Amino acid sequence: MRIIARKTLRDFWAKYPGAEQPLKAWFKFTSEADWKGPQDVKKQYRNATILKGAQTMNIKPVRTKKDHASALKRIEKLMGAKAGTPAGDELDILATLAAAYEEKHFSIADPDPIAAIKHRMEALGMARKDLEPILGSRSRVSEILNRRRKLSIEMIRNLHAKMGIPASALIQDYKIRM
Repeated sequence: MRIIARKTLRDFWAKYPGAEQPLKAWFKFTSEADWKGPQDVKKQYRNATILKGAQTMNIKPVRTKKDHASALKRIEKLMGAKAGTPAGDELDILATLAAAYEEKHFSIADPDPIAAIKHRMEALGMARKDLEPILGSRSRVSEILNRRRKLSIEMIRNLHAKMGIPASALIQDYKIRM
């Protein structure tokens, strides 16, 4: 059974890489399904729309606020769906589409590196003294946290490895105080 042109799917996930795996799962399921007619499709995909003998999953691009709100409403209904089921596949696809929309329209920039370090210290219950093995001497820790010195590559690697701070947050440029 032919569902959708493979090129269309590949082009879509080239534009939205997070959609690749959910779309592959959906494509595999639908291409191997043994549907005899539209009623079989409806059993597996309650929201499918039947178009003159063609079966389609009712998934649309999330381009507007209205599309996003509709996707979130449907995602809420699908929460708890088991992976590998039609509902689980629909949930994966919708969540990927909603996430891509949110990344484009509501992205959150990485935090300032010093703010990231202080946040992680607080979350881990760490004191400045606990940073000495990671950053160097007591004075070096003070210089970094008081923005008098920039982080070195070695410090960034240590903070990432030992405190789990994303490297992307640590490599951001920030002003130092003289």
